[in-house]
Amino acid sequence: MEPLIHFVIPLAALTILGVQLRRALPISLAAVLPDLDVFFHVHRSFSHSLVVILALSAPFMLLVWRTRLRKPAALGLLAALSHPVMDLGYYTPLFWPLYGQSFRVLVDSAVRIASSPAIHLSVKVLTAPTVFSYFKTLDAPLFTGEGLMVFAVLSAATVLKALADKR
Repeated sequence: MEPLIHFVIPLAALTILGVQLRRALPISLAAVLPDLDVFFHVHRSFSHSLVVILALSAPFMLLVWRTRLRKPAALGLLAALSHPVMDLGYYTPLFWPLYGQSFRVLVDSAVRIASSPAIHLSVKVLTAPTVFSYFKTLDAPLFTGEGLMVFAVLSAATVLKALADKR
């Protein structure tokens, strides 16, 4: 999934839950952190494991637990944990190193309105051995047209809600 989408979905969720926009913005950046693995020339690697994210955040959470940063830190952790879940359209090593399989969830759905309306929903969970592949050059889009539209709509709605809350 695109970095803009990883950022804007937690941002919208946080503002819906009542977190002020100026606080939700930096918290939502935590959702993009797992993609920093591209700087190690590998993507959807150890940083996309729920186990690794929890293990790496545990010392920080212990440090801030008795401070006023506890709530933002917990929300940032949830934002970071949302990243691998949103990447489940691709093989993602959710439980690595505890479990050596990566998961992919395929959802196929349709609602047909015709002479006889029909709803179709199919969910498949696939697994494959976890393999971290190194690349020499990154050749992937930072955003697509569809992703940019989703980002624009959610960003506009978030800003409009924040402005309405100020009144």
